[in-house]
Amino acid sequence: TIGGNQDKAALIKARADINSLSQALGMYRLDMMDYPPEDFGLEALISLPNGIDSGERYNREGYIQKLPADPWDRPYVYIYPGEHGPFDILSYGSDGQPGGEDMAADITSWEE
Repeated sequence: TIGGNQDKAALIKARADINSLSQALGMYRLDMMDYPPEDFGLEALISLPNGIDSGERYNREGYIQKLPADPWDRPYVYIYPGEHGPFDILSYGSDGQPGGEDMAADITSWEE
């Protein structure tokens, strides 16, 4: 069914985005010796946040070209320090609310 295929594509996109963001955060950490503070969020992967003294460690080209939106056109949630790993990245699914089932279920950087 078309709806089923769209749902599957949304899930695949979200998992791919979360994987890309996780990899970019890993590269950021290698250069900066830590993950970006939560208040700077994933924006720190695109450009050096004001107030962070990086010396020359920050990759001036950034760590990702642009921040993806989740399949429902909302920003991914970044939590640092994470509850499930060094950081947590998630989409709240189709309903934009924590929890949920089926397409409204959270899509996360950790295994449930």
